[in-house]
Amino acid sequence: MAVVRIDTSLVLIAIWAVLLVIFLVLDLPPRSVTFWTVIGAAILIGVMYMVLTHRDTRRSQRETAEWRRRLNELVDINDFDDDGHLAEFLDNSERQRVIEALEQMPKGSRSLRQALHSVSPDLVPNDA
Repeated sequence: MAVVRIDTSLVLIAIWAVLLVIFLVLDLPPRSVTFWTVIGAAILIGVMYMVLTHRDTRRSQRETAEWRRRLNELVDINDFDDDGHLAEFLDNSERQRVIEALEQMPKGSRSLRQALHSVSPDLVPNDA
């Protein structure tokens, strides 16, 4: 049985958009309870979206920092010029595979370039 994962932030955006359409189409009088219910729900959904995306961003930053720390511990030969954006080019599974590739190399000759090439050959230029 396949499990479908629904992105919560997309659901919140969809709900917010529906509330916006309802607000615009119904042309509710400002003193009605429905008007304030729709406005309140839209504000609540907006705040929930902001909190969720902030939490996801913080989690992603922590994971990236941990990956970089682990990478720096393992790399003996830093033969790949990283401008600080290397993690952005790799998804989580690729990052893990880079760590695993480094761990399989003999200590003292762990090459970042070789590990990256084994995971994502397109990322490593052929000139070296």
